[in-house]
Amino acid sequence: MYINIIILIIMLAAMIRGFFRGLAKEVLSLAGLGAAFFAAYYMAENFGRLHPAYLNFINNIKNYDVREIIIFASVFIIVGLIFTIISFLITKLLDLLMLGFVNKIGGFFLQESKFL
Repeated sequence: MYINIIILIIMLAAMIRGFFRGLAKEVLSLAGLGAAFFAAYYMAENFGRLHPAYLNFINNIKNYDVREIIIFASVFIIVGLIFTIISFLITKLLDLLMLGFVNKIGGFFLQESKFL
């Protein structure tokens, strides 16, 4: 019985979080996480091959593994920030178009469906 109450409290807290974040931020945060991982995984090698003048500090790192981790993390963070900015702009646009409440209700139900 106590486990059901704990699960219900966690689910309710997540749904309230989804309501305050909205559908646009919830969807774009999931898409951004996937895109950031995909971009970091597949583009880290290409990022390391850019012109040495741009990445002189990266090329000075002698340990190959550390350099790859730094490049992976950099690409992951940059793509994540791009998706965060896009979600912020879309949320503001929805608020401007007076669709903010629809956005928030969508975020509420998306969080609920993620738990189910």
